[in-house]
Amino acid sequence: IRMPVIYSATAYVDTLTMNYGTTITTNNGFNIYGNLVDSGTISGSLPTSFVGSVAQYISGRGTIQSMKLINALGLTIASPMVAHDSLTVTGQLTLTTGTLNTNGGLILSMQDTTLDCGAMLMPVPSSGAGIAGNVTVMQYMGGGHRSFRIFGHPFTGSIPLSQLEVSPTDTVNGIDITGIGGIINGFSATVSNAPSAFWYNTLNGNSSLTTGSGDPGWHAITSCLGIPDSNMWHQYEGMRILVRGRKRHGLNTTLYTVDASAFRMYGQLNTGTITMPLIKGTAMVLGSPVQDYNNLANPYPAPVDLGAVVNRANLSGQLNGATFWVWNGLLGVSGGWDHQDETSLVSYVVPGNSSFQVRTAANGNTLTFYESDKATSIGHQVLKGGNDKISLNVYDASYHLYDYLYVKFDEAATDNEDSHYDGGKPVNPDLNFYSWSGDHRALCQDVRPYKEGAIIPLGLTTNMNQDYIIKADKYSVPAGGQVYLHDKFLNQYVVLEQGSEYKFSVTNESGSQGDTRFELGMRAAESVVNKANLKVLMLPNPASESVMISFTSPAKVSTSIRILTLDGITVISQDLGIQDNGNVSIPIEKLAAGVYMVEFISGGEKVVQRLVKE
Repeated sequence: IRMPVIYSATAYVDTLTMNYGTTITTNNGFNIYGNLVDSGTISGSLPTSFVGSVAQYISGRGTIQSMKLINALGLTIASPMVAHDSLTVTGQLTLTTGTLNTNGGLILSMQDTTLDCGAMLMPVPSSGAGIAGNVTVMQYMGGGHRSFRIFGHPFTGSIPLSQLEVSPTDTVNGIDITGIGGIINGFSATVSNAPSAFWYNTLNGNSSLTTGSGDPGWHAITSCLGIPDSNMWHQYEGMRILVRGRKRHGLNTTLYTVDASAFRMYGQLNTGTITMPLIKGTAMVLGSPVQDYNNLANPYPAPVDLGAVVNRANLSGQLNGATFWVWNGLLGVSGGWDHQDETSLVSYVVPGNSSFQVRTAANGNTLTFYESDKATSIGHQVLKGGNDKISLNVYDASYHLYDYLYVKFDEAATDNEDSHYDGGKPVNPDLNFYSWSGDHRALCQDVRPYKEGAIIPLGLTTNMNQDYIIKADKYSVPAGGQVYLHDKFLNQYVVLEQGSEYKFSVTNESGSQGDTRFELGMRAAESVVNKANLKVLMLPNPASESVMISFTSPAKVSTSIRILTLDGITVISQDLGIQDNGNVSIPIEKLAAGVYMVEFISGGEKVVQRLVKE
């Protein structure tokens, strides 16, 4: 069998026949003027171009890495209904001139376990080129983590979820979807038949519900067969589906390895300018449901710069803020929302078949995608941008990320929710960590002015009682400022800096989670005294009944505290033993009002602060 490799020149051929198992590799492109009988593979990053002067045809069951159509009379894939002919494209498909008639035989293969696109339809001209007929789009998922994923599809119409299941005996090209009624309703059967696929209804939503069963906008799919219409996977709709791994795995309680999986779906592709309608429910006033989150999909079978789309819509008044959310299947146990901020105008490219959420400013507004928004590769970062904010991440004891909160200080913002700066908090199924704005809105991104002595209330809710860690993976505050974390449940203080960690537990005790356990406080830097690697924070100051002293030292050494009058007379003395960090409450209610000096000694280091007794 001949396996030619063309190194330096563009190859030209009239009609080409490739037998099963054959490969042609070209480094500078391949021009085909006649028909292609393809049961092999043409590889090479530069395109195989169909450039005939008469209508061209492809038959067989072959693969082309990168393909371009430059023929005004078009290119047709022979009907798979007769000969089971198909063409698989694994890279870029470019339509420059002419129509590609698929006859249902075109497969865009997205073989990448990171959800990155393999095959993608490049920007389609507004006239003179196009694609007709159904296209099969494949999506491959990496293994290792069983969680919900939120997908979109790139088709002009609705499809049933049965497309993703394929056949009960096909364990390669489908995933299991479960639901009420099991097999009767087209689902994979389990003992409980618990739903694993959900669609989002903005008009029933209320993302201010951060406890209990979560946002009521999510509704279970009741039939994989698409009956009734609410069970169809509609155009532009993001669908939340539990991915257990490859088919027939993870349907019972037996421990198993989550293997890579794949699914395929088919329909006519969206092309051209896409205008998505946005909906908003009840007018939002204090205490009313938050019903402006729209769960949408990348409309194209290609990566798109979602950052540019959102920024454009925000500037034109279509959105309630420049924040958008993409689903991260690695957050917590079931996945969670990653929030992104487009006020910095940073490009954020999402892959094909992905989904996202935005908030609309008004019912009837729109989100518009253009062919020019397509990108050739994925370039986004979940935590993008420089260190211009505080990023508080919540991990479990094994440092598995569950959720995170951004806090940024800007004098142009307010304590209330500002649509231009702040980001609302969609509800995660496992754990939610958020701040409360001045007008009582839960935020995942909180931008406000820095005010010495001010407090930012925090909320943390979870249905998983276990050990957690709050870590400041990013830390940036205005010059002269200092932020601390206060655990009001245990009366513990932590002075934050880059890498600071605070370990805590959520138990059955009511105060161990909710909206009253944590807060952030802002203090002037001089209220935190440092000497070498010893750091001491004393709060409150002034104080009337007691003062809390929080300290951190690089080594466990002998530690003690003394409170002295300005004349040097010791009025309180306490030996703390051998410690490297901790919190101690000193009662001072019996002291006379006035100014005192607090002396903190850790090994050979000593820091002194003034204390005002009221």
